[in-house]
Amino acid sequence: MNLAVNDMLSSLSDAAAEYRAEMSQWDLPIDSKTESYLQALESQPVDVVRAAVHDCRRSGLRREGLHDIIIDGNRLGRFRRPDGGAYTIRPLQLLRDVPTRWSSTYNMIEQYLELHPAIAKLALQIRNDARITVASHKQYEVLQDILSVLWVAHNAQQLLSAEKTPTLALAFPVYEAVIEHWEQLCGVIPELSHLISSGISKLQEYVTRTQDVPVHLLSMFVNPSLKLDWIRDNWTPPQAAAAEAAVREMGLYQRVDASYPSPHHCGGPSTTHVKLQQPFDSSAKSWALRLVTAGATLRRASELPPLDNSSRPEVCSSVARPWIHSNHNSTPATQPNTDARDQMLVDEEFARYMEDKTVSNEQMGSFDLTEYWKVHQYTYPLIFRIAMDVLPVQALSVSSERVFSSILKHALIRRRRESPTAFENDDLDFMSHMFENISLELDEP
Repeated sequence: MNLAVNDMLSSLSDAAAEYRAEMSQWDLPIDSKTESYLQALESQPVDVVRAAVHDCRRSGLRREGLHDIIIDGNRLGRFRRPDGGAYTIRPLQLLRDVPTRWSSTYNMIEQYLELHPAIAKLALQIRNDARITVASHKQYEVLQDILSVLWVAHNAQQLLSAEKTPTLALAFPVYEAVIEHWEQLCGVIPELSHLISSGISKLQEYVTRTQDVPVHLLSMFVNPSLKLDWIRDNWTPPQAAAAEAAVREMGLYQRVDASYPSPHHCGGPSTTHVKLQQPFDSSAKSWALRLVTAGATLRRASELPPLDNSSRPEVCSSVARPWIHSNHNSTPATQPNTDARDQMLVDEEFARYMEDKTVSNEQMGSFDLTEYWKVHQYTYPLIFRIAMDVLPVQALSVSSERVFSSILKHALIRRRRESPTAFENDDLDFMSHMFENISLELDEP
């Protein structure tokens, strides 16, 4: 997702030229308002924000001055909406963006737009001593539209980087929801269609490379709110059949490879249900779309209505869909000496799991996936073994990056005032949380 956002931002400089070329190809005129919008787009508004952030953070006096303007403006009611109503601005400092940091450009633009009135006042106050870059009204409008595009990617990253529950099963549904929303934005903000299309292409490239990786379909299968429903709804019948065959093959591998409690030692279907926090739509696709687009609106910053479809070129038509292709063989590869009883047990457990409505689509929502499999490990022993293999796989690398980024605080700063012996013994601990509730009772001699 971060690569898709970076691709969109890098194509920002070509967005206006591509739109003009499309309009020229269709012999459609560009009105004065659209022309001023394109000129603001060509002026690199994101670079304007970066320059403004640099100017405002250049010295402590400027940072303090911006903070004082915000405090005084809130107290005196100086910040006004277009309708004349007063509003308050949070006393924040501007943020810089870093290409390798997730959502940093989104956060930078969002914070700048919120502090823009205070920045304009600061620039006016010190205009005789220093120059502070301030975005024009049209650049501000373009930045709002860019933020609308980045908002969906930010939501997707937040969802997939959750730290307390496995999220890999949501990757394909979430990416599909992001693509669907971006395609709709192509029609609402046609001037940014080239930028949006580059992000869609990057997501499709990622999915094309990873769609045949078994861990994705297995992670969806062991998620009781998805199982194979999303695959059957969004993939072609041959692809869905190949996915089901791959799941059965993995179950057969688990059956042959390891011993587990026999059926007469396993209880029947568990009556313990995992409590869901909130209901969602019956469709996995609409559920993912609602999560990703929460807080987003399909409108542009200006009050201009979108162009009529009959007079506007379909600039996103070059993005082909569907984007799922399968290279799986629809027939699972089994060993010639495979016991027919093993295959029968695999098929029986697969059928029971698919028919179980403990966590149905109608109840789809947030639940504790690890707790679910603790409860059902003897109900579906083969699928439980699959779940234990795939649940630790991360959807995004955000959590890992946070751990390794902590070395700055853990090592560089503390090392200056600690002895080498104390430092080397203070290692990062990744396992202690697994033994929090374990106590040792030693027998007295």
